[in-house]
Amino acid sequence: MARKIVLFVCLGNACRSPFAEELFNKLAEEKGLEWRALSAGIEPGIDTPLEARKAAREFGVTFAEHTPRIVTRKLLEASDLVLTMEGWQKEELIRTCPHCWDKIYTLTEYVGETGEIPDPYLSPATYTQVYRQIDRLLHKLVEKLSK
Repeated sequence: MARKIVLFVCLGNACRSPFAEELFNKLAEEKGLEWRALSAGIEPGIDTPLEARKAAREFGVTFAEHTPRIVTRKLLEASDLVLTMEGWQKEELIRTCPHCWDKIYTLTEYVGETGEIPDPYLSPATYTQVYRQIDRLLHKLVEKLSK
């Protein structure tokens, strides 16, 4: 069976979406899911900040093989599910690929919650706080996809 692709998207593909990608892949493998994660950003440009790397270690995430990449129409079309960190990113991706609208959600809405995942690079939220939120949501996502 071919693996399905979930694409995590944030602004810069520097901390939130690559964290989600790496952690999801670990959780999916542990659960035996036929899903694989990728990540991309709307405006990538910076490498993962040192503080973000340090905070991620608590969750077993290293960013070792991560290089920021831009989300493209082709990447959206090739993905089975696209999950963004914030609502404006969802809207931007739907404008980029209108026929993909039915597979683009925020991570929170897809797992049945409300709210957004703040950008710790641009907000007062700490990397650890944001990673805890993503970790909790990814556990819910893995449960949902395993049904």
